[in-house]
Amino acid sequence: MIFGLSKLLLMGIFVSFMEFCIENLFLCIGRGYIDNRNMVMPFLMGYGVGIIGFYLISGIPQSGNTLTYFLLSSLVVSVGEVIIGKTAEHLLGFIYWDYSKIPLHITRYTSVPTAMGFGLAITLFMKYWFFPILRMISVIPVNVRRIVGISMTILMTIDFLYSVLTMYRNQAPNFRWKLQLFQKKSHPVPQQAWTTQK
Repeated sequence: MIFGLSKLLLMGIFVSFMEFCIENLFLCIGRGYIDNRNMVMPFLMGYGVGIIGFYLISGIPQSGNTLTYFLLSSLVVSVGEVIIGKTAEHLLGFIYWDYSKIPLHITRYTSVPTAMGFGLAITLFMKYWFFPILRMISVIPVNVRRIVGISMTILMTIDFLYSVLTMYRNQAPNFRWKLQLFQKKSHPVPQQAWTTQK
């Protein structure tokens, strides 16, 4: 059990770091800067937990059910975005993200294009990359996997809880740093990328 668990923990760590980088890539392209994404450490734990959850509950896409897997993933993402977004708005006092300007948005927290985009990314990752990455992780000695997997997961959990508590206490995002790489001429970077609820 611990053998399988250690590999899944390392997969979650990898996905959490990868998504930190991907979010910053899109932020850089769209607004010309990167930032800490409300965390202290460069990991977005929710993505890692989500991928491991998909694997444990739904496995990976098989021949003949890829479309069903994609639709289910899109639906789960859409519902999850609404629940997380509304919960964050209620508890933290600000709008975490806003898809209102995206066509076919469903509330400000989800939309058909973004849900399908996430669903497609999840389906492709699980179908083509999940097991190959696990096989690469398997090369790491078991004891190293256990130590790194458990210790990093504990640190990421502490970081997540600390960041959420900080945002709850301040009723504002947990901005730590921002690196302006270039200025978008047609879309100036706003001073605040979030909206406080009154």
